[in-house]
Amino acid sequence: MYGIFVKTPKRVLALAYVFLLGLLLYAIIQHRVRQGMWEDQQTALAIAGAKFALRPPVHY
Repeated sequence: MYGIFVKTPKRVLALAYVFLLGLLLYAIIQHRVRQGMWEDQQTALAIAGAKFALRPPVHY
């Protein structure tokens, strides 16, 4: 597997911001799903291909 090569510190910083925004988006989606489950008083989330998930993953 090849690494990610960036030539300038400015691009390294830009790549770090992209990763940070991705993690922030992941956290927001997960929070909204969990909050919705709490409001509906659900303890498990039915996911296609799986039985039930007590902690819903975002990638489904």
